[in-house]
Amino acid sequence: MAQGHICGFYYSTYRPENPYWNQWQRHYLPQVSLKSHTTILSRTSRTVLTQTFTHYDQTKAIKNVRYTFPLYDGVSVVGFTCRVGDRIIKGQIKEKETAKADFDAAVERGETAGLLEQLPDASDVFTTTIGNIPPGATLVSEITYLGELKHDAEIDGIRFTIPTAIAPRYGEYPGELLSKADTPSAQDNYGMEIVVDVVLHDYGRIRQVLSPTHPVAVSMGTTSVHPEANPLLTKASATLSLGTAELEKDFVLQVIANDIITPTAYLEVHPRIPRQRALMATLVPRFQLPSIKPEIVFICDRSGSMSGSRIATARSALRVFLKSLPLGVKFNICSFGSSYSFLWPKSKSYTQDSLNEALCHVETFDSNYGGTEIFAPLQASIANRYKDMELEVMLLTDGDVWQHEVIFAYLNEQIQEKKDPIRVFTLGVGLNASSALVEGVARAGNGFSQAVGDNEKLDGKVVRMLRGALTPHINDYSLEVRYTEEKKSEKDTSAEDGFEIIEKVTDSLRVDLKLQDGELKEEEKASYHFPKRDRLGSLLLKSAGTPNTPFATTEMISLVNIQFAGTEETDFSLR
Repeated sequence: MAQGHICGFYYSTYRPENPYWNQWQRHYLPQVSLKSHTTILSRTSRTVLTQTFTHYDQTKAIKNVRYTFPLYDGVSVVGFTCRVGDRIIKGQIKEKETAKADFDAAVERGETAGLLEQLPDASDVFTTTIGNIPPGATLVSEITYLGELKHDAEIDGIRFTIPTAIAPRYGEYPGELLSKADTPSAQDNYGMEIVVDVVLHDYGRIRQVLSPTHPVAVSMGTTSVHPEANPLLTKASATLSLGTAELEKDFVLQVIANDIITPTAYLEVHPRIPRQRALMATLVPRFQLPSIKPEIVFICDRSGSMSGSRIATARSALRVFLKSLPLGVKFNICSFGSSYSFLWPKSKSYTQDSLNEALCHVETFDSNYGGTEIFAPLQASIANRYKDMELEVMLLTDGDVWQHEVIFAYLNEQIQEKKDPIRVFTLGVGLNASSALVEGVARAGNGFSQAVGDNEKLDGKVVRMLRGALTPHINDYSLEVRYTEEKKSEKDTSAEDGFEIIEKVTDSLRVDLKLQDGELKEEEKASYHFPKRDRLGSLLLKSAGTPNTPFATTEMISLVNIQFAGTEETDFSLR
C-alpha cells in the first residue's frame, strides 16, 4: 500500500531534526484482517466494515492513536464500535465540544476511550481518536454506514464503491494529518473478505454483477445471508477474498438490471414514535425539453497528481466532449494547477476550425502545472462568461485539494443567491478521486458528477454529462402527490426489512417546471411514465437512466407524519 494512502490506526512522534513540514512522524499499527458486508437495497447501501489491528510492542503503551478512514461524500455513519483488548467502546452521538471534553476527561482518568468525528475540511475523511492503548493490544474497529448509490452511465446501472485510500490533498492538512509514514509489515495476516448482497425486490431483474477493479465471485439468485433460499432474479451476491489485509485501490462493484430506473417509493414506519414515517422515493425525469445553446468551458486539472493514466483519461474525455458539441454553442478550455490559463481570451463559436485548434491543444496536455488550486480558475471562468448566455462548466479533476467549503460557498453565492444561469458538472478522474470535492462541486453547481477509473470506458458518461449541460436551466420543481381514500397500503410480503412499498394511485401525480427565465410552462402529467403494475414505483427528477434523462439518479428522503392511505392530500416541493 502506497504511502499517504493508508486507512488505519497510527500514532505520532515529534522529530525536531526533520524539516519543519515533516516533524510529526506517523507510525501505523499493522492491519491483520478486514471484513466488509454490504447490503444494497434499491439504490441505497448499508455497510458494516470490521478491521483488526495489532500493537506488537509488548512493553510500551500508547496514550492516543488516531484511526482515519475514507468515506464517499453523502455517506452517513450510523454505528461505531471499537474493541481494545477485552474492553469495548461504543459510539454515542453528542455535540462536538461535549464529546471532546468527555473524551479528554476519560483519557486523564486512564480509561480507554474513543472519539469519532469528521474532518471539517474534507467530508470524505472521518477520524477516530482512541486513548490509552495497552502494550500488545489488539484493536478491532467496526463502523456501520449508509450511502446513496451512484448511477453509472457507461453501463446504465448502479455503482457501489468502497474507498480504501485517503487521497493525498494539496494545501493545509486539518487536525493531525501532517506527514507521510512508513507502514510496518503485518504479521499473522488473516486476509480480507468483502461481501456485497444485492436485493432489488420486485421491480428489477438482475442481469449482471461485475467489478472493473477486482476479481469477484458472483452468486446469482441468492444472498450470503440466506444462501439456501429459493433463487430469485432480484437477488445476487458478490465476494472478494484476498490473502492480504491490504487493498491498494478502491473496490468498485457494478450492478446491471432490467428496469433499474423504474420509479420506486419506500415507506418505513418508526418503531417507537407514533405517526413518524420516512419516505424514500426515486424520481425519474422524462420531460421532453428543447436543447439550449450555452457557453461551455472545460476546466481541466493538469496538476502533478494527474500524472500517468489520469492525464491520459482526461485527454480522452476532452476528445469525446469536443467532438460531441453541437453547432451554435461557444466553448473554451481552461488548464489549471498552481496557476491557470485559457486556450482563448474569450470563448469561441464551435466551428471546424475552432474544433481542430482545440483538439491540437488537448494533445499537448501533461501533468505539469504543479499543485492543485481549483478556486481561481473556477472564479475566472465565471467572471469571463458571456452575460447573455447560460454557462456550463465541465470540471475534470482528481480533487486532490483541501478547503472544499470555500469552493462550495462561492458556487452557492453565484448560483443560489445571485441566480446566475450557471451550472457545474464534474468528472472525477482516477479510482481515488476525492468524492467530497467531485460530488460537492456538482451539487453546489446544480449539475451532477460522474467518476471514471483507470482503463474504464468513458464515452457514455461524457455524452450523458454533455446532454445534461444542454438541458434548459430549471429553477423550480413542484411535485404534487394525492392519495385517494382506499384500503391501507399493502405490505410487500417478499420484503423482510419492515419496509412498505406504496400503492400506485392512477393520475395522482403532477409536476410543474419553471425555467430559468421564470416563465411557467404548461403542466405536464407525469403519471403516464409509471409502469402499469399494482405497485407504485418512484418518480425521478434527476436521473441518468435513459437517453432522454441526462441527470444522475437520486433519492428523495422525507420524514412525514401523515396517513398515506387516508384522505389527506400531501404536497412535496423540490427546489
